[in-house]
Amino acid sequence: RAGLYYEQLKPYYDAFGHESIKVLLFEDLVTKPHETMRSVFEFIGVDSRFEGDFSRKVNPTRVSDVPACDTMTLAHLTESYRQDLVQLQELIGRDLSAWLNPA
Repeated sequence: RAGLYYEQLKPYYDAFGHESIKVLLFEDLVTKPHETMRSVFEFIGVDSRFEGDFSRKVNPTRVSDVPACDTMTLAHLTESYRQDLVQLQELIGRDLSAWLNPA
């Protein structure tokens, strides 16, 4: 079921363990690409001193093309996904409170 990340990831964590799985958040790739990719390189055993070129945008989204979500719809979606998000943040060890309390 799309969007239920805990439900989708839990079987992999059960099968392979936390030490074998690296979950990335899109927000991290946008706000701190070098640090995020360095953590990926370390995770997969690539020299973490490797510096990639992250200046080129591939398939950039034009914000003006994305319709705004009204307050009621956003509240409904947040509540619909709340339980999965609470479980997900525990599973991946990340604070997802911004996803639970969107502005």
